[in-house]
Amino acid sequence: MANAWIEASLNTLSKPENWGYVPQSKPATEPLALAALALAGHGRNTEAEAACTKLQELQNPEGSLGVS
Repeated sequence: MANAWIEASLNTLSKPENWGYVPQSKPATEPLALAALALAGHGRNTEAEAACTKLQELQNPEGSLGVS
């Protein structure tokens, strides 16, 4: 079983309002991608998929993700 601080961190990362550089800011590419990786790496696939969906929304027509 994971440590309590890991679970608390994953709970924070699973919330869309925390996908920016600071809480309550707009989602940014880098923190959003890192959140998706952390969530997926700990088996939180539903939350990771939500983060990936948001990344798709930020994606440019040619497929790139701009630095935010």
